[in-house]
Amino acid sequence: MLSFSIILNDLTKLYTGSGKPAADPDWDFGVYQERRRLQKQDAIEAAKAYWTKRLPELPDRPALPLKQPPEQLGQATYRRLSYVVPDAVWQGLSANARANNSTIAMALLAAYTAVIERYSENEHFLINIPVFDRDIDEGVDAVVSDFTNLLLLETGVQQDADFLTLVRHTEAQFRADIAHTSYSGIQVQRDLAKLRSNTRFMAPLVYSYMIGTELMTHECKESFGSLHYMITQTPQVWIDFQIVECDGSILLSWDTAKEVFPDGLTDSMFQALTELIEQLAAAPDWHFIPDAVSAAERERFAENRSPAPPAPAQALTDAMLQYADSAPDKTALLDTVTGDTVSFGELRNKMQQLAAVLRDHGVQQGDHVGFTFARGAAQVMAAAAIAAYGACYVPIGENLPYERRERVHTQMDVRYLLTTE
Repeated sequence: MLSFSIILNDLTKLYTGSGKPAADPDWDFGVYQERRRLQKQDAIEAAKAYWTKRLPELPDRPALPLKQPPEQLGQATYRRLSYVVPDAVWQGLSANARANNSTIAMALLAAYTAVIERYSENEHFLINIPVFDRDIDEGVDAVVSDFTNLLLLETGVQQDADFLTLVRHTEAQFRADIAHTSYSGIQVQRDLAKLRSNTRFMAPLVYSYMIGTELMTHECKESFGSLHYMITQTPQVWIDFQIVECDGSILLSWDTAKEVFPDGLTDSMFQALTELIEQLAAAPDWHFIPDAVSAAERERFAENRSPAPPAPAQALTDAMLQYADSAPDKTALLDTVTGDTVSFGELRNKMQQLAAVLRDHGVQQGDHVGFTFARGAAQVMAAAAIAAYGACYVPIGENLPYERRERVHTQMDVRYLLTTE
């Protein structure tokens, strides 16, 4: 951002004849980088140790709805969603952030997290934050080059946490991580890729807060006019959230990869973000659980909601067992993973065996029973057996991190668990 501003300002000087670029033409970026690396060697080693320790516990990317597997995506096409923040909203947000002993930058980052979390299957994920790392003592304030470092920030809290709790968690994690940026976020991603060899796009969401540096000076606008369109197109980035100053106003924008998300999804998410920001600006009490769903989407849900159908005369599992008595050899399940088939007779026998296991372990009707199996017929048999027994089944993904599984057990009051482990 700053380098682009320098280019525009240097161009203005040359165009108007008011001066020449201020940067030393003999300055060498490679020499500068090596000198800084040697000066920060101890800090780099300490930061590397910090991130190496955290690698196993870092979350995956957000599990958002996708149009196609991003690994199969070729060259993406990007589109921009924009929101010019009204002055009253910006002033209200600033005042309410101060009232909560926070900053606008952290409030907007927490709002971004809340919206992503609302649409994601996982509560914790990584956000990529550019850290602008110019050493002004080196006289590089007029140099055009890539001084950007990256910070991989773990975000998210439990779903029932209020917004202020999310802000506090975000602030604490940011303070802990920003102290260890001597070891680049790019290198952290490389280390993470070695640990999780089957995972790409570790942190495809970006948050860039660039208030304080306006892109075009008054002289530049006088010479070339105002900026009317801008977009960033970065490989492996799905959503790039930018907060910038433009023509005296605050501009919020999302640059999104069109081929990644289902049609309309990012529009709904961005609208939910702007509505949440306006809610935060309207009142200083941030002890509320953010809905993070746009008003238009809530209205669409209400329109599509149908009256509840009458309860069936018998449970589905009762009908399954009755059918098993009359046609035990008929195919009940086809496991698309293994290709195996399960007949209704085999399904009934397995349900009865699992029901005996539940009874022997003291499971009562109405108890919550979790199960964790690889995707396939075993999942269906477990669900059917638990339901037929009169308990409540809670499917828990086998690939969920251990801490997430424990949280599900607690929140759903799971006292018993069926698993192959």
